[in-house]
This record gives sequence, structure tokens and C-alpha cells, in this order.
Amino acid sequence: MTQPRGQLGDTRIPGEPVSRNVTNGHTLFRVHCPKQRQIFLDIEVWEHIEEKHPEISSHEEVAAALREPSLIHCFENDPALRMYYRLIHSGPRKFRGLYLTVVVRMEEVGTSGAIEGVVKTAYLTRKPRAGGMTEWISKT
Repeated sequence: MTQPRGQLGDTRIPGEPVSRNVTNGHTLFRVHCPKQRQIFLDIEVWEHIEEKHPEISSHEEVAAALREPSLIHCFENDPALRMYYRLIHSGPRKFRGLYLTVVVRMEEVGTSGAIEGVVKTAYLTRKPRAGGMTEWISKT
């Protein structure tokens, strides 16, 4: 269950980026991916995923796809965009063999040049998107 908007105790202007150094109550989780980038899922994005993609039953599934993806793709036409794919092996039979796809936008943070990712959406797909390059692939 998610918290209704307006009950987060924050005065942030809607649509304004969330500070990544201070979660302000808007960040549901932060994880490190195999490329050692910190990636965030904001509550507002999770609400979108729950509403539009109800087959994804838990934000922990999204976190697992980021921590332990099957592969990570990047695209020439949008170098900040990454697609994290995790092959589904268990759970309901109708989802086995599909990929949980998590779309992440990479952002440079501060003057140090550190890169962090922000989840934009997540959904199920039959196969990775054509085009682009494989940035990382699981060895298992």
C-alpha cells in the first residue's frame, strides 16, 4: 500500500526534482547496481507503476532487477537512458520467461561527476528492446 499524496510531510513543489542527498520522504528505496551506480525509486514513480503495471506486485521486485539484472542496455540516441532487464524464473507461470524491465535515467550529481540513476518506470516484456548496446550482462 502506498501513502496518499500530500501526506508525506514535505513542501516540495510538484514536478520539481527530488534532492538525491536528502530523500525528503519521497524516495522509496536506493540500491546499487552492478555498475556501482546508486539508483533511486521515488514514491510518485512507484504509484505510477502500481497503477499502470499491476502485474509488478512489489517494489522489491524492481529493486532486485536493479541489484541483479540479467543485462543492462544503453542507447545512442539517449545516452542517459538505461534499461535494466531481469529474466523472471519463478512466480506465476504466465510471467516466467518474461523480463522485468526497469527504465532508469542517469543524472550527474554535484561537482564530483558522480552518476546516479532515477527509475522512470517498470514493466514486463517478452524480450529486450532492439537497438542500443549491452552495457553489462550477468555471468550467471
